Amino acid sequence: MIGYGSSTLQDYLAAAAAEQDRTVEDEPTPEKGFFYRSDHFNFAKAGVPVLYAKGGVDHVVHGREYGEAALAEHISTRYHRPADEIHEGWDFAGLLLDLQLYRLVAEQLANNSDWPVWSEQSEFRGIREASAADRQ
Repeated sequence: MIGYGSSTLQDYLAAAAAEQDRTVEDEPTPEKGFFYRSDHFNFAKAGVPVLYAKGGVDHVVHGREYGEAALAEHISTRYHRPADEIHEGWDFAGLLLDLQLYRLVAEQLANNSDWPVWSEQSEFRGIREASAADRQ
């Protein structure tokens, strides 16, 4: 999860992941600033808690070592290059699990009266609290 620990949305994600016998892990390279460079960041800047989860490298069938090798190979040979296109050999089983995971999170949010909140240490918490106070 990119931005792990930033909001209670990770609790929703962890509960959904547990239903799939999966786990949620902190991002491996927070120094790269992916949280601040993604499409959802404008929501965060407005105080809206966001969820940025990515499929990991622990391949469901072949394990973590296989997934790490596949990612390294992709980055070294295709990422942001002309060969960075979809091809027939791709396995979409993990993608399907991720889509089901996001559906589970959405169902939890839709069927819950609680609103996700930023964690105490989040720089976006004050923005959210101020906007909520303005609406009262």
